[in-house]
Amino acid sequence: MAQHVALQHAGHVRKLVLAGTTAGMLMVPGKSEALSKMINPRR
Repeated sequence: MAQHVALQHAGHVRKLVLAGTTAGMLMVPGKSEALSKMINPRR
């Protein structure tokens, strides 16, 4: 939704930050190493 609004009103939107996005109800990480890096607070 936010991406759609940003594209429709590009003259008013300078930047768009998407946080907490998901691909749907079920999320399966590709590699366990990648997941461990994402949840590490010292990354």
